[in-house]
Amino acid sequence: MPIISKIMHEHRLLYMDHSGVITATDVADNYHQFRKMPGAHHVRFVLADLRHLEGLRAYFDGMTSVAHIIVADGEEMEEPWEIALVSDDTGQYPLLLDYASQVRRSGKLRCEVLPTLERALDWMGLAQDVLHDIETAKSGTVQSIDGTT
Repeated sequence: MPIISKIMHEHRLLYMDHSGVITATDVADNYHQFRKMPGAHHVRFVLADLRHLEGLRAYFDGMTSVAHIIVADGEEMEEPWEIALVSDDTGQYPLLLDYASQVRRSGKLRCEVLPTLERALDWMGLAQDVLHDIETAKSGTVQSIDGTT
């Protein structure tokens, strides 16, 4: 695992850096931890950086369950999330594309699989200088899913 999460308040962005091997349970646990983070209710954009994953050990049913949790929460929001999943591993695309499709079915949330952070930021309508802030956040103190810094 881990999934390292950082809310970048100035951009209303949740940046998640995934590495190692993760499961659908890891994704669900990270989501629940995010919802408890200070400022989570102000987040509008979600950037899941999957470029450092060594493996995604999840079944379609498990990721569909995670998508349903996110959709249920998203339906209650005045300003729905825009979720970008960034991966350059085309072997992960069938599962990621299915997950994105499940999230989009609500009609309220946007979710897309993109190959680079730059394309993800463009898709979300965020400035490219957010990349600098992401790199700064990665080198600073971040909160992992277990709440440690």
